[in-house]
Amino acid sequence: MRASLRVVALAVAIAVSLAGVMPPARADAGKPEWSAGDYWVYDVSGLNYLLSGTGTLRMDVVGIDTANVAGVNYPSHRVRLQLNASVGTFNGGEAWYRVSDLALVKETFNVTVVIIFPITVITTISYDPPLAMQWPITNGKTWSASATVITVTQVLPFGPGTNTGSVDTTFTVQAAATVIVPAGSFETTPVRAQANGYGVFYWSPQAGNYARRQEFGNNDAQISSRELTAYRYQGGGFLGLPLVVWFLIVVVLIFIAAAFVLRSRRKPQMAMPMYMPPQGPPR
Repeated sequence: MRASLRVVALAVAIAVSLAGVMPPARADAGKPEWSAGDYWVYDVSGLNYLLSGTGTLRMDVVGIDTANVAGVNYPSHRVRLQLNASVGTFNGGEAWYRVSDLALVKETFNVTVVIIFPITVITTISYDPPLAMQWPITNGKTWSASATVITVTQVLPFGPGTNTGSVDTTFTVQAAATVIVPAGSFETTPVRAQANGYGVFYWSPQAGNYARRQEFGNNDAQISSRELTAYRYQGGGFLGLPLVVWFLIVVVLIFIAAAFVLRSRRKPQMAMPMYMPPQGPPR
């Protein structure tokens, strides 16, 4: 009996400790934990990476890298970008998102557009410092961030030119919202980023990224949109499985072990002796 109690106590202790690493509730959305192999695919429309029209954008997490901006090294997730657009050609691109808060540090892309004749443009945009995200995000939370934006543009076959400007952004977390996109229905926490115009990012803990993204000009006219169509998000898991899956596996194994111990400790019933009628005295 004492051994069974110890097993039950161990099960409770493990369940409580693992509950601490489970994904946070939607009302208190924590920072997604990206891993190499994660990807997101979006249907896009409007202006994306200098290309217009409709198409498909794919973002693949390649691994951890260091992005240098203005002499500062930022440990970052390096993300490969692939875009198929109805107008223009995307020749390749990459983006770096700071590991600590997923703020965009730098992005570079190579596109070909047709203006009378084809023109290839290589663009690199860096943020000094990155516009910080403040996790966890909860309804009503606001913060501001400023950055110097360094844009290096090269129109082949000419050399690059550099343009420097500044951006001041106010972030506001809006009420939780359910969004339905081609990838399914997602419970999201929208974050509005207000600068020159504004964008709304519908962050989904399930997808580990935004399920929908919309950008608007100063006149509230939509400039671009992205809607999730497919994804793989490991959720900072272990051996390729999200932590919540491992939690459930461990709980099941604990109950199986507890049942086995209880069964093995159960004392077998003693056989009852056969009844023998009393014998009379011998004659």
